[in-house]
Amino acid sequence: MDWQMHYEPLPRDKPTIRLLRLLSADVPTEPIHCELQVVTFGGSGIEQCPQYKAISYAWQDSSLPDDDEYSPLKAPIPVICNGNVITIPPNLCYLLVRLRAQASRQELTLWADSICINQQDLQERGEQVAMMGDIFRCSEEVIIWLGETNHAVGAHWTWVGDRRDQPLIEMYQGSFEKLKPLQGAAQEDRGDDLGAFCLLSRLCQVDSASDIAFYESRKASDEQFAWSQRVKRSLWRMEGRSWWRRTWIVQECLLPKKAVLMYGALSAPWEMLAGAAKVHMSNRAWVDISRATTDPLDRLSSLILRIEAPRTLMTARGHLQPLQALQQFHIQRATDPRDKVFGILGLLAQPLLKPDYEMTNLEVFYLTALRIISLTGRLNILKGSRSSTVSGLPTWCTDWGTEQDEAEWQRIKCLNLYNASGGVSGPIHLHKAGNVRVSEVPGTSVDEVRHVLHLPAPADGDGRWRAAYSQWVEELKPIGLSKQLWLSLCGGLLSVDGGREPNEGGFRRATPADKRFFSGWIFDDTAKIHRKTRVFGLFDSMENIEPDQNQRVSRESEFFDAMQAMTARREIFVTQFGRIGVGPLGTKAQDKVVVLAGTSVPFLLRDFGIISCARSTVQKNFPPQKGSVLNPGPACEKEHFCFKVLGDVYIPGLMDGEALKSRQL
Repeated sequence: MDWQMHYEPLPRDKPTIRLLRLLSADVPTEPIHCELQVVTFGGSGIEQCPQYKAISYAWQDSSLPDDDEYSPLKAPIPVICNGNVITIPPNLCYLLVRLRAQASRQELTLWADSICINQQDLQERGEQVAMMGDIFRCSEEVIIWLGETNHAVGAHWTWVGDRRDQPLIEMYQGSFEKLKPLQGAAQEDRGDDLGAFCLLSRLCQVDSASDIAFYESRKASDEQFAWSQRVKRSLWRMEGRSWWRRTWIVQECLLPKKAVLMYGALSAPWEMLAGAAKVHMSNRAWVDISRATTDPLDRLSSLILRIEAPRTLMTARGHLQPLQALQQFHIQRATDPRDKVFGILGLLAQPLLKPDYEMTNLEVFYLTALRIISLTGRLNILKGSRSSTVSGLPTWCTDWGTEQDEAEWQRIKCLNLYNASGGVSGPIHLHKAGNVRVSEVPGTSVDEVRHVLHLPAPADGDGRWRAAYSQWVEELKPIGLSKQLWLSLCGGLLSVDGGREPNEGGFRRATPADKRFFSGWIFDDTAKIHRKTRVFGLFDSMENIEPDQNQRVSRESEFFDAMQAMTARREIFVTQFGRIGVGPLGTKAQDKVVVLAGTSVPFLLRDFGIISCARSTVQKNFPPQKGSVLNPGPACEKEHFCFKVLGDVYIPGLMDGEALKSRQL
């Protein structure tokens, strides 16, 4: 798309933004006509700025099927803006058509990034991105656009999430009396979006999904079963929309005064979706393993609460901590990897860095790591996966552009329950030898990997975990270590009922007496039928929701949940000193186990080789003092034996400062 010819440069002497005036039309089929206006924004200019609605949407909806029915929703669409023909993302165009139809010949004032920002001007793009937190915070409301459906443009249904929805729900439920048997998969494939929104409204009013006839079909006739399948099909399609995976949506939902979600002809306040998700997940805080991934309502609720979870912290503090926000939303996606950092800046008390699209991915991630270490005086940024696709990025920096799963974030949260360095901190020196950036950190080597078990831990599944455990025991029996395995697998933790206790992520430290929970899991076959598993990472925002007291949690699941959280997709290994550890995928024999100053967990390092600084400048005395400024020191002429950081590890006996009681850093 060639955008440059349609924009006049924004003034540089004061903060300004462009707003989009959506002009009315006599008929829905008329082309979109709109106008851009430049307004002062920020400081006293906020009061002068016209009221506007900001739009949160995915530029391209990659979730749409590749067939002829959806092809019109993918091609760029021409619109007329300031008298010029321009092309805009089709997903946005279909929203503008719907908004224009609902406005009843009234003009609307909007803000949409793909039109209001000159995307080809990198300087303007960075300046506007730096203001996006305020743009959404100061908007009249945010319109969350999931995407188009097959509803007619003239149709529109609005929910509230309380008793005012009752006439609409009764109208919908009454349609079942007239429902004729559905024939063929094609009818089921159409889904039932109206039913999905009725379901969410009823859940928000503290109903249970199991009591809603058009969702649960236990007593079902063929017609009722087909009806429930259509609603579930719609929920799967709804949760599959690309919007849920965007990095930007977090600040777009949390910062505005009001947010409304639109999905084709359907709309509801964000509070209705958040309320429905909380009620549903509290009713099913512990769900059968066999059903944990087969109910679309579970998955949709997880997506909603992932966004909603930080609201409590935002309300209490007004902002999130930088590393916490980056780690929590590492799972989100962005077309431009730099936006994984830029997209959360509006949630922070002060930006980590100024958005600048002339910086490379390497520069953004490197400067982000430096800033986080400087602000915290600790090396918590080393926790988690160290995989990277950015050439030249030091392994002590995180590649935020990589994808992370939800279980990894749950595990990272739990790592604050340990204290491997015993509270000992120390200075960090930064060396730059040519293009190589080296971090010099006080630490001690305590062990070395001798042998890695052949089978990595599975991602989930009770049966897969049992099979893996049997194979691990067979490998460990000859060296007499199989009895130690249980503590390493659960990371020395047990889950707490429903995740409601005031600790990290709903887990507590295990004691020797807790081994009975492991024994109950591995030896009790009936547990395979009755075992429950907690849905990860959803309870941070559920302080006021009490689970059904009639739900009984299997005690064996306290071990199973911890094992899934702490060991899924990781390697089991044995060290030279006969310890059993759990570390990142790719762990190899001879990798070093070390404890570093200012960290809560041990790490694995791998030999990198000798690097000569050759009179490179050293930044010395990097904190312990929080927030201190980097101080360039004298040039370094030494050779250094260096290591790659592979990731954090769990090893019993090294998690609470034991390594430093007999050693010095």
